[in-house]
Amino acid sequence: MRGGKYSKFDGGTRVPFIVSWASHIKPQTSSAIVSQVDFMASFASMLNVDLGDWAPDSLNMLDVFLGKSHTGRKEILGEDINKSHFLRQGKWTYLQPKKGPAVNYYTDIELGSSLDPQLYNMEYDIGQCENVAQLHLDIVEKMDKRIEEIKAGKYTRI
Repeated sequence: MRGGKYSKFDGGTRVPFIVSWASHIKPQTSSAIVSQVDFMASFASMLNVDLGDWAPDSLNMLDVFLGKSHTGRKEILGEDINKSHFLRQGKWTYLQPKKGPAVNYYTDIELGSSLDPQLYNMEYDIGQCENVAQLHLDIVEKMDKRIEEIKAGKYTRI
């Protein structure tokens, strides 16, 4: 995958996740999008604990973790080392334009920095090789607006 730690590319954020609980979870795979941030709300749900105002960005993904659902987050916002943002919604990943180095000098890892918007269809381009932003300007505009809404809000939940 393209990128790495602190990058806007998926190679910096996509991590395999294994859940095992004998007699509770059947072996299976899922492509549901979840975040480690979701652990708190999910485990609180499992333990019948009310979080109140704690963990406002955490979503209850317990059914996903237990294999009862393959529907994860509708979107996930990320930030790279240069405080530049990317948004994943369904099959689309949008990398917001920002000035900065294209490659981390110390690790030689692509960061995803560009003055041009970047949009990738993750259904067929998991390596993020084909920037289709110019072909889908409406999606770029919508996702850019959503990033700004999230940044202006108190939390990322929708």
